[in-house]
Amino acid sequence: RATGRLTLVTGAMAREVTTDATGRATGVTWIDTSDGSEHHTRAKAVVLACGGFESNAEMRARYLGPNWDLAKVRGTRFNHGYGHRMAMEIGAAVAGHWSGARCGTFCTATQQSAGWRDGTVTVATRSSISTFRFP
Repeated sequence: RATGRLTLVTGAMAREVTTDATGRATGVTWIDTSDGSEHHTRAKAVVLACGGFESNAEMRARYLGPNWDLAKVRGTRFNHGYGHRMAMEIGAAVAGHWSGARCGTFCTATQQSAGWRDGTVTVATRSSISTFRFP
């Protein structure tokens, strides 16, 4: 049932989760990707619906371990861990199995892969827990 209380903004890139003096999320500062202008939206709750960090070599090395920065990454080039970083910047507790990731051997000649292994990442704040799965 439509309530009219939701405004969907497309072409927006979150830059920062804003908080009050107690650390509670109060909104998001975001960039309009069409013109680069910065905006702020206040909210009672903030949901970070984002991808992983597989395209960020520095985060792969830091959170997955040595030499992960050297891994050949295929798939999305847009998952840089911005949501993870925003959550951690406001004090989100990092928990879960960070050293696990979907990985395996890949043959460039045949374009086939084998040996996949799945893992999850959980980011928890004072009031919520989010689990990110590397499918």
